[in-house]
Amino acid sequence: LAMAHNGNIVNTAEISNKFKMSHSVQFLSKNDIESFMLSWSITWDRTSRMSMSFKEQITECAKDIFKNFVGGYATVGIIANQGMFAIRDPNGIRPLVLGAKYNESGLVESYCISSETSVLQRLGHTYLRDIEPGEFVYISKKEAFESDSIFSFKYNTEQPKKTCMFEWVYFSAAESQIENKSVYEVRLNLGVKLADSIKEKVKDISKEFDVVCPVPDTSRTSAISLAENLSLPYREALIKNRYIHRSFIISNQVERDKALTLKLTPVLSEIKNKNILLVDDSLVRGSTSRKIIRLLKDMGANSVSLALTCPEIKHPCYYGIDFPDPSELACKERENHELAEWIGAKQVFFLGLTELKDAIGLGESLCMGCLTGKYPTHSKDFSSFQAERIRHRKDLG
Repeated sequence: LAMAHNGNIVNTAEISNKFKMSHSVQFLSKNDIESFMLSWSITWDRTSRMSMSFKEQITECAKDIFKNFVGGYATVGIIANQGMFAIRDPNGIRPLVLGAKYNESGLVESYCISSETSVLQRLGHTYLRDIEPGEFVYISKKEAFESDSIFSFKYNTEQPKKTCMFEWVYFSAAESQIENKSVYEVRLNLGVKLADSIKEKVKDISKEFDVVCPVPDTSRTSAISLAENLSLPYREALIKNRYIHRSFIISNQVERDKALTLKLTPVLSEIKNKNILLVDDSLVRGSTSRKIIRLLKDMGANSVSLALTCPEIKHPCYYGIDFPDPSELACKERENHELAEWIGAKQVFFLGLTELKDAIGLGESLCMGCLTGKYPTHSKDFSSFQAERIRHRKDLG
């Protein structure tokens, strides 16, 4: 058995203690996937002694995961010499898609399960559909795939779909589709909505700003549409080093600062003596924004205003976006003017909650717990999960 997953399980401590007590298990890692695999193996062992069919066994294994694991998860797995499977949490917090590659005769040559459609494109697979919230999909290993190659079932259809809004704002590749919504198109919409909001707050746009500059790469799409709608020139004032990974998901501040220094190179001709409207996707800890704004000012910018295509993040995320500690959040205890002063910006503009929902176009089918404090799963396990994650991050730091 091999598994991989995207997301976080919030009742990990409860599950771990349960397995330790019932099966004398010694856990070897802090990774949620170890609990997934242990749960599957325990159920498999139990059902194998009950003369169940293979299909009945894998169904029971998946049901036990749905029943016991709380959080956001998109999980894929392979059973040796049998086939592969996928499990998506009942709220659909983390995305998961199914694709197929066809041969010259129009028959399926292979299947692919991925978090994003961009992977399907790169591997030459056609997008078939999203794996539904609370759905288990199994694909048997066969030389030639037939109609009975795929088996699936839905565990619970009563829980509301709540896909993470951060997938469109930041996390997913611009060329992907999440829930049949183009990430690129949504980010264009975010720029339009943010431009409309800025127009309401700034009387003379052309006097206030000279250029619109994105923080590469995720905010580039939104910055283009924002500049168009404000009738301002769009300029690349910061060039990204393609070999540096995302600094947001690095576990400690020293490493994030080091990565940022290597990550962005300023273009002096587009910065000096300019009033810059800097566009970014979101403001989490604020450390990146502070360093970028200081860099632009050191390079000769007259002023830097910051525009964010996400509302204020004031609450932790428990489902796989890495900010479990509320004390780290820049917007948690600061008013807008205090925040602007702290990061060194002339002013800060945030997109509103309503505008965010309108731009994505999925209404109430979004998880916005980090914005509103209202989470799609019950919260009794949050405190222990939070303490464990914060402790683990400090250990890494």
